[in-house]
Amino acid sequence: MIINNTTDFNFSLSFFLWIVLLSNVNGQTFTSVFHDYDNFPNINEIVHGDFNGDGSADFIITSGTNLDLSVKVGLGDGISSPVFEDLETDLYLFRMEVIDIDQDGDLDFVGSAPFDDVSYLYKNDGLANFTREALPFSDYDAVHFADLDNDGQIEMLVTFPERLELYNLNQGVAVFNQIMYEEGFFDTINGVIAVDFDQDGDLDVVANTTFEGVVLFTQTDALTFTEQVLFEDSSVDDKLIAADFNQDGTFDFLRQNDFSQRTSVILSSASLVYDETNLPVLFGNNGFTTAADFDMDGETEIIYTDGLSFIGEISMFKYNTTTNGFDQSSIDTESAGIEDGGTVDLDGDGDLDLYVWGNKSSDTGIFFFLTDGGTTSIHELANVSINIYPNPTTEIINLDIDGDLDFNVRIFDLQGKTIMSTRNNSRINVDAIPTGIYVLEITDIDSGQRVLERILIED
Repeated sequence: MIINNTTDFNFSLSFFLWIVLLSNVNGQTFTSVFHDYDNFPNINEIVHGDFNGDGSADFIITSGTNLDLSVKVGLGDGISSPVFEDLETDLYLFRMEVIDIDQDGDLDFVGSAPFDDVSYLYKNDGLANFTREALPFSDYDAVHFADLDNDGQIEMLVTFPERLELYNLNQGVAVFNQIMYEEGFFDTINGVIAVDFDQDGDLDVVANTTFEGVVLFTQTDALTFTEQVLFEDSSVDDKLIAADFNQDGTFDFLRQNDFSQRTSVILSSASLVYDETNLPVLFGNNGFTTAADFDMDGETEIIYTDGLSFIGEISMFKYNTTTNGFDQSSIDTESAGIEDGGTVDLDGDGDLDLYVWGNKSSDTGIFFFLTDGGTTSIHELANVSINIYPNPTTEIINLDIDGDLDFNVRIFDLQGKTIMSTRNNSRINVDAIPTGIYVLEITDIDSGQRVLERILIED
């Protein structure tokens, strides 16, 4: 079945545009751009990817109301209004993930269809024309993709009631590998991620289970895991994000619960004991939370929405190592009823921006929050001059160091996840790192001082 998003509109669409310069937030300035879509249904999810290869973010949205079961594709052009058209009608998808699943150079996506008791893969031809295929399992609760064992092939983590399964991918074909976790009746897993928790170079798996809590699966050998409970509790959390919020060198975890409309942060201590903190709510409705390093200073910020359909606020939380708590600042007070969102470089200036779907007064549409950029390049550390080149790069990053320096290099993504770490290496091979924007951190081991530079890895 070929589903082509270049067909004619089957609904009327009009938009208006508001642009607002927002106040300084944690040293950052956000510009708000709002695109209004007339007669547009309430959505459940929105994800992004450059589906037609033009360099701009495109969007997939799903609606699951009684009046509209649909999947729509919106082709973007920078910060202009995405043009949405129907991809599917009379179909409800959720827990969508964007991935180049067949590794042909363009982005595909997957989604779970609970009403059909099936999971779907949408393969992209590179021009945002999608072919739908059924995956070899029923509707999933959560899905995550990663090259766990660094063999160049992507693995697929899929959760169902009471179990976590691992699949190998071969040119987009999912082949069952193992059941990683299987527990009692209705022990659901709605959040699963891959991180190098033990910093040994391969990826481990972390899952949020209903009955046990946050469970770590440490990879001890190629796709062989040992299980350990990191934080024991019982909750049904829909989102799980890992980042070192308190800068102690150990991953912390952020969890959002759609049912209870709250977000909590599980912070680690030096002895690997975790404590949970609930982020404060004013209006009692937290529909979307994410985390990323917006100002590129090596520390991850939390974006948190709080509000009803007609009133709300978007806040940023950043951990304060002096007070051992989170500082809260406001990004926006004009948005309300936020359903979902994400982070991507919308305006092509090399930093990370935010998008959310929600309401502005009586209008419904998509908000773009554009950041003003992050840190400037600093090329001096411990009285030693450092030249970092080339940037952008496709394969090698060189560090031209004028002097003696005992240093550590770390490359991390915009969610704060460490991608690579090496010591006293002035020629860094990044060929195996996916295309994207990352942060390069150089730390003087003697003093602990560090410099940061945003790097772009290209094909």
